[in-house]
Formats: sequence, structure tokens, C-alpha cells
Amino acid sequence: MAKITADLVKQVVAPIHEIMEMYDNKADFVKDLESYLQAGVVISTPAFFLMGKPVDKSVDPSGQWYTNSDKCDAWFVKWASGKGAMQYMMETVKPLAHVMFSRLKGKETTDYKIYDWNKFKRRIDYGS
Repeated sequence: MAKITADLVKQVVAPIHEIMEMYDNKADFVKDLESYLQAGVVISTPAFFLMGKPVDKSVDPSGQWYTNSDKCDAWFVKWASGKGAMQYMMETVKPLAHVMFSRLKGKETTDYKIYDWNKFKRRIDYGS
């Protein structure tokens, strides 16, 4: 696993600021951040930023908080920005069967994509 080094703080725009720019109302970002700090996972470094939570993939993840752990079968990634964010998360959290996220196209998001955890991890690890 890569180590965080002092040269990371030299980056011009921290990934958290890139995510904050996606919100028209910055108070909404603070609300989301607070929710993920309390009931999810937040990983923030000068190199990357990520917010995620365990969910039941058969239900819309936006309203799921404190989901019964027996029903959690996916990590939902609300935001990931910066090189290595997904890889770091996948090395840090306990694996579930799937990983789930949407992609940005401008300020619009695609439908949720659901991937098998192990296949996606191999893809992340080997860059293919």
C-alpha cells in the first residue's frame, strides 16, 4: 500500500474541493459529509477523497443508513476523487459481494453501476 508523503500537500486543488464544487449549495455537501462521517466511511487525503457506506444493493442507496448488516451486500461509493481512492478503499474496508457507484458526466450522474467486488478489485489493482 502506498504511503502518504509530504509532497502530497503540494497539490493545487485537493480532491475534496473538486467534490464540493459538485454541490450548488455547499450546506448540502456538509450535510452529506456529516452523514457519512456518522454512518459510513470517509477517506480524505491531499491526494484523494472518498465517501462510501455499506448497503443492500437491491434498494436505492441514497436513503439507506444503518442498514441491517445481514442485508448489506455492496459498498456504495457516493464520491471518489483523486488517483488511488477506490484502491485505498478496497484495501481498507471489509469486502462485501459488490461495489456500487455512478459516474459523473458534467454535473449529471449515470445510473448506478454494480460490480462484483473481486472482479472490480482485480481491475483496480491491475489498471485494466
